[in-house]
Amino acid sequence: MMRRMTCVTPPASPATEPMFQKILTSALIAGFGAGVLAAVLHLLTLEPLLLLAETYETGSPLAAFDLTRTALTVLFFALTYVGFALLLCAGMVLQPGAWTPRQGVLWGLAGFITFQFAPAFGLPPEPPGLAASAIEPRQIWWFATVALTGAGLWLLTFQRGTVALAGVALVALPHLVGAPDLALEATDVPGGLVAHFAVRSLAIGLIGWASLGALCAFMIGQEEAA
Repeated sequence: MMRRMTCVTPPASPATEPMFQKILTSALIAGFGAGVLAAVLHLLTLEPLLLLAETYETGSPLAAFDLTRTALTVLFFALTYVGFALLLCAGMVLQPGAWTPRQGVLWGLAGFITFQFAPAFGLPPEPPGLAASAIEPRQIWWFATVALTGAGLWLLTFQRGTVALAGVALVALPHLVGAPDLALEATDVPGGLVAHFAVRSLAIGLIGWASLGALCAFMIGQEEAA
């Protein structure tokens, strides 16, 4: 008579944890934390300029505080940064080694350059009230700039020799081609407000991305050590 063999499944361990679960958990926590920070900075430093620009656009003053608008702003930033965190955490998990917040800041700065700083050379952040035509060419140039900058930074970071030099060409290419003409119409929005809006937007992005990278690296490190 044959004995019935029982297969005992060993309990799941951190080493066998699915990769996507590490990415998702880390991205949710890191993205939410960095997103809330960026939202607070936005509400404190950029929202007053937005309200002022909208006043120029509509011709009537707007309420300084709106609970619904504030809640939606925080939600928007949180969801946006969770999306960015998914990209960062996926890249970190695929790279072997122990991650530290300092390394994460460098990755965050690369994300800032890719998604905000490089596109801002041709299409700086704009407040409401600046009417510009033909949005489609600007969208195409923005997406192309993000893709080429990201690919170029990757080559510069992880490749050597001629291949790395190709990264410089990729980063420079969209700026050599040039962004589409904004064709701005006459506006009542002061030039100083436009400049301050662009600078503050980029400053918030810099802090947000650096924080996001540090948090992603910290969370990945905690997951790996668990």
